[in-house]
Amino acid sequence: MTTVTQSALIQQALSLLCKPGQVVELRVPRTGQGTRSGYFDDMQMLAEAALKLDGKARGIYVTLNPLHSDLLARGVNRMQTYAKQGESTGDKDILSRRSFPIDFDAIRVTGISSTDEEHTAAINRAVECQEWLRSQGWPEPILADSGNGAHLLYRIDLPNDGPSKELLKHCLKGLGTEFDDNHVKVDQTTANASRVWKLYGTKVCKGEHLPDRPHRMAHILEAPESLEPVPTELLRLLACPAPVDKSSPPVANENNWDVSRVRGDYATLDAVTWFQSHGHYGQHLIDNKHAVLCPFSDLHSDIRTATDSDSIIWEAQDGRWPVFHCSHDHCIGQNLKAVMGLWGDADNFCARDFQPSGPAEVLLDFTPETSPPLYRDPLAGVRLERTNAGTLQQRAKSGEIPELTRLPLLGEEDNSPFIKGWSHMLAGYPKTGKTELLARMTAEWSNTGLKVVYLTEEPESVWAARLSRLPAGFENVDLVHAMGAKADDLLCVINGGADDVVILDTIRLLQLHDESDNAQINIALTPFITLCRQKGSTLCLSHHTRKGGGEHGEGAAGGHAFLGIVDVALELHRDKQVVRRRMVKGWARVIEVSDLVYEMEDTGTMKLLGDRSLLDFNELKNRVQEVVKGEWQSTKDIEEAIGEPKPSRDSTGRVLEALAKDGKAERDPPISEGPQPGKKYTWKNLTSASPPLKSGGEVGAPDDELETVTAGCSVSAGTTPGEAI
Repeated sequence: MTTVTQSALIQQALSLLCKPGQVVELRVPRTGQGTRSGYFDDMQMLAEAALKLDGKARGIYVTLNPLHSDLLARGVNRMQTYAKQGESTGDKDILSRRSFPIDFDAIRVTGISSTDEEHTAAINRAVECQEWLRSQGWPEPILADSGNGAHLLYRIDLPNDGPSKELLKHCLKGLGTEFDDNHVKVDQTTANASRVWKLYGTKVCKGEHLPDRPHRMAHILEAPESLEPVPTELLRLLACPAPVDKSSPPVANENNWDVSRVRGDYATLDAVTWFQSHGHYGQHLIDNKHAVLCPFSDLHSDIRTATDSDSIIWEAQDGRWPVFHCSHDHCIGQNLKAVMGLWGDADNFCARDFQPSGPAEVLLDFTPETSPPLYRDPLAGVRLERTNAGTLQQRAKSGEIPELTRLPLLGEEDNSPFIKGWSHMLAGYPKTGKTELLARMTAEWSNTGLKVVYLTEEPESVWAARLSRLPAGFENVDLVHAMGAKADDLLCVINGGADDVVILDTIRLLQLHDESDNAQINIALTPFITLCRQKGSTLCLSHHTRKGGGEHGEGAAGGHAFLGIVDVALELHRDKQVVRRRMVKGWARVIEVSDLVYEMEDTGTMKLLGDRSLLDFNELKNRVQEVVKGEWQSTKDIEEAIGEPKPSRDSTGRVLEALAKDGKAERDPPISEGPQPGKKYTWKNLTSASPPLKSGGEVGAPDDELETVTAGCSVSAGTTPGEAI
């Protein structure tokens, strides 16, 4: 084929894929100059740039959906070398969705071309799918040879938003259920708006060019005169098929996660050997953490080696599945389950088969068809097991199960309400100082060696200003600026990390439509709490309180499910007397939570003052000691001299007794004689050099103003001894 003919073929394909004047990214990964990338609105110049690189890389790709014209400024109708992550098209750069791409892959070893038999099987499967969709009322698509498999490209008309992405993901899932087998499968990763696609008219060169596995040209096989958009109603029907007949036996394939079939126990999956067998293992990093080559690296704009730490696996540990995470933009949402679906052989690398212990044990498969979207990928499986309470009690009493571990709160551990591995909610009125407190606790926990991920709604500039005022101590803290992110993306961040503490500040990052709807609250928060329990991470959620406040945790804004779903619910209150003071009040399962008071010092340091009741008592002691004179006084005189706010008579009596026991005051009758019902209690200061004068120059007080105090309760003179006031 001549260069002129090939250029015309490329331009003809682009005329079908793109609107006139549409900005298109041309991307060529894995060249001798890294990833090559350029933005074009001149399709002839794009074709010429593509031909210069044809056959010199594994594949040449273009974007399908319309891009912001501003992206041309990255390189107008020319190619750049060594394009980095973030310098290629992301989902946010897409104006709208015009293409629904379906990729039929021939199942084979990764990184090599398909045989003619595998290639033909994939094309035939695409034709079968095309005919099936036509019978459902779908319009005609572009049918193309991808070089190693087959493509169907349908025109759609959808906005670039979260619901559209979910709709297309569910459509792919439906097609996979219908057409996947052990030879061909539908690629489940093509639903993102910025998906790049083989440029028809260019060569596909995976692996070595061999007679039985040749390099081929990607090209269009069939195309209608005009592409009509698929009605949205038909997309929804494909995404939400009619209920399956429960009487028919399940089909065992990589997309069926029903525990009724024999499969491996993924808590025993040897992830290292598994990745090594596919040629994707890199190196050991630390502990149970390993660098790997991402199984979806063909989609990356910037290809890294397996020894980089862009893609990570964590080995199975403590009965939990291994974890896979790739930091590349195109791999958001790709977790271990996605790799299992791609390779299809994870069961072979498990030490044992999964064996349910009885009817009480099931594996909850959170799928788009059965559960809300938030439950989908991050929760690979939650195993329900029956535990005998008597046995658990014996283990707890014998010390086999460790006691609760408290994370420090401003230097205090014994009374800290933050429990390792539990879920917490800290609620406070806006600008009360929730984030300031969380930031200091984060540094404190980081300094003890704990790794913290902090999902924040604040921008980097705010955090930079905050951190510039704080001492060092954030080395083990990762900030994720999550404003506008989807809840699924937040779950993937948590699932892909090995963090001891997860902070979500605030709950409004989850974008609940109605915070008063308890069902919505449970649906939104359960995946986060469950995932952190699986990983053994401590979860701290920040929330707002309602303006009117409330008792027993009712001050938290929204429904009561916020209070009920977490293990520890805390509220942050301003001190009405001291501007720089705050009180943390709480309620929890099993443990008692003290009301703790802290204060911001002039240096910016937060100092924990202690239990509120003890603090109030000690402060009252100081106030009482200041007014007790060196001469005998009644409790009433002392109480009146204290000033506002007035303590109760009972509190004043307890404080005076404490001062007497400390040797700072004297009681008549003596404190050593214990309570003296019916006798008058009078007091004097033992620390004063001389009794101060009362106003008017009088010293002391007349006997008729003395008060009788009985058994710790104050009784006015003339009342019956022992009668409470």
